Amino acid sequence: MVVIFISIVLLSILVSAKSESTFFKKSPGALDVQVTFLNQDPDPVEPGERVKLRWKVENKGAGALNDVSVSVSEEGPLHLTTKEQKIKEVGSLDSRQIGKDSYAVEWEFDVDEQAVEGDYEVDFRYGMGDASVKLENFTVHVKSRDTVVLLDKVEVIPERTQAGQEARVHVTIANLADSAVDDVRVSVDLKDLPFATVGSAGEKAIKKLLAGESQEIIFQLVVDGTAPSKVHRIPLKVTYANREGKKYETQTNFGLIVDNPPQFIINVDETKVYQSKKKGNVVLSFSNIGKSDINFVVLTLLPSPAYTILSPPTSYLGNLESDDYETAAFDVFVEEGKTKDVKLMVQTTFKDSYNEEYVIEQEIPVAVYSPGEIQRYGLGAEQSNWGVWILIIAILAVVYYKKKGEIHKFIKKVLHG
Repeated sequence: MVVIFISIVLLSILVSAKSESTFFKKSPGALDVQVTFLNQDPDPVEPGERVKLRWKVENKGAGALNDVSVSVSEEGPLHLTTKEQKIKEVGSLDSRQIGKDSYAVEWEFDVDEQAVEGDYEVDFRYGMGDASVKLENFTVHVKSRDTVVLLDKVEVIPERTQAGQEARVHVTIANLADSAVDDVRVSVDLKDLPFATVGSAGEKAIKKLLAGESQEIIFQLVVDGTAPSKVHRIPLKVTYANREGKKYETQTNFGLIVDNPPQFIINVDETKVYQSKKKGNVVLSFSNIGKSDINFVVLTLLPSPAYTILSPPTSYLGNLESDDYETAAFDVFVEEGKTKDVKLMVQTTFKDSYNEEYVIEQEIPVAVYSPGEIQRYGLGAEQSNWGVWILIIAILAVVYYKKKGEIHKFIKKVLHG
């Protein structure tokens, strides 16, 4: 399943009248649209057959989209049937129109009888008014079906898993022939992948599959604790034999989504903020303590009655890999009357490995001390250095008077004023 995330902008659309490429200018008011290629039916399709391609369109943003259309192109041996139009009008997409409420769209294509076996790409576009965005091409599989066993469906439960967790892979095998097939074997190839089978080997067998029959087999997998967040492609192979003993083999792959949630901590790395009615600098550290990357990290110090922000309130930290950290420094003035902790209001904005955006606000305490505590603990610029300076002056004076041969006069002067 191919998922494409697009940012569509309503505030500013730039359309070039002399160019075939039309685009949307980005702005803070962008809406998120998710386009998902559901399936081709049949898969694969034979030369000379008709195939249906299905997509769903979702608006994950907070605002509605109007005058929406989608279109496909005819590529290679794929030709739209006579009843089909290249462009289909969606109309409007309401805010958060997702899941079962998403807009489903399909086209029927005829495959040329002389088509060569292989994969062919279909150009898909999404647009509003005169502007459109070309998505990544979608692949249609064309293959002569001299085999008779179809890998009907692969379902992973849960749909998204995490490092260290288990997942069940349900594989449905269908016999499309008019007679039974024997010794059907389904295997997953986990070599060089962060997965292992649990409770059984990576191969399952069906002794006999009758004509028109479907059977489901289940693989129980465990995800390695170091598995990164991404869609992992797992090879799947099916072998079987017909009544004459002729053996067949088909190979494909399916996606297993590992989605480790972002985990981070923000600490006070360094501070010169010690008391109220004073300016100070505080350095915050952002540490990625999770297994997945955290991207486009922005720290923003939010305003508060407890302090005044004297420096730029926003700091861009960029992308942080697992076990990485960055720092951000801010200058603040602590308002009068604060003798305990000052709570810095920090907003963190970032995106995860799947480009999902997060906005999190939290309080970061910074200790504030009374003048007496500052003196006692020797903190900040307020600590007294007079004792050190007096000692230095005394030493210099002793050296000076000694050189002059008048050390006794110096001592008498010190004792009697």
